[in-house]
Amino acid sequence: MSFEDRLQRRSRSSTVAPSGQEAAISGNQAARPCFGTPDWPAERPVPHASVEFEVADAETVQAAADELQEKGFTLLHDARAEPWGQTVARLQSSEGAIIGISYAPSMH
Repeated sequence: MSFEDRLQRRSRSSTVAPSGQEAAISGNQAARPCFGTPDWPAERPVPHASVEFEVADAETVQAAADELQEKGFTLLHDARAEPWGQTVARLQSSEGAIIGISYAPSMH
């Protein structure tokens, strides 16, 4: 079963404005979750949006990351477990958006 078949049709923005509209993010806001550093790498386009696609379980995050790499995408980071329980892998689109494949147990 491919990643596309497993992907649930729920997505969430990692940054939402108080009015409920999506807000732009800065490179420095995204640097720590992506790279563990306070500054966005100068050689990468500065991100202006972020979206994460929630999948069924943590194992699917890694399977999706593997499939994306097999199709030629470069990940910002491989699947990893965050201290709060979320498992996430991220890539950056050619337009600069950060795309996450995520499993957050609290959403299930």
